[in-house]
Amino acid sequence: MSLDKAEIKQATFHQVGVLIDDSLEQAKNDVHVAQGASVGLIQTVKKVEGLGVHIDKDLDEGKYESIGSLEVAKIAKMYLQRAVAVMRSDAMSFEQRRLMAQGRVTAFEQTVALTKKLHDIETRKIEAIRDAENEIANESSGSNGRDRRVYSDSRAIGIHPGMTIKQRRIAEERLTGETSSSPKKSKVRRLATDGSNS
Repeated sequence: MSLDKAEIKQATFHQVGVLIDDSLEQAKNDVHVAQGASVGLIQTVKKVEGLGVHIDKDLDEGKYESIGSLEVAKIAKMYLQRAVAVMRSDAMSFEQRRLMAQGRVTAFEQTVALTKKLHDIETRKIEAIRDAENEIANESSGSNGRDRRVYSDSRAIGIHPGMTIKQRRIAEERLTGETSSSPKKSKVRRLATDGSNS
């Protein structure tokens, strides 16, 4: 595990998280737009159906018979019913769009959570590496009076160039809480000799 690699991963996860968060906000906006359109169309359907009730009432009262336009009233009612059917269809379409947008919102929320989790893991790795390097720098320069300043690349001046592989592994184990079993030393077999030194 190297510091540069962890920093690149951290920056990448951050950038991906920002892009996905933008997509999440757009999906939330799509949910609200579709929901508003669906609700608006349903309210309009109710109002248009109310007009059909007025036509039925006028037909029952015989208002259209006196002017000879009974057929026109029936045609007008038929077209009102068609308009209601079209608006209901559009309302259902917007409801489906809302459900699809809500699904995208859920997916983006889960992706943002995962990306944040990965970003946090890389952040902890970076902190563990820097802490381990600072410990090494403090141990190495503590008694000999060398300059103890640590620069942005976490390397102290005038000391060991950095962590060994073993030190990096130990720092990583501290971070994750895992302990790897130490490699077993191979047993050296000694051949029994019959007393000769040859």
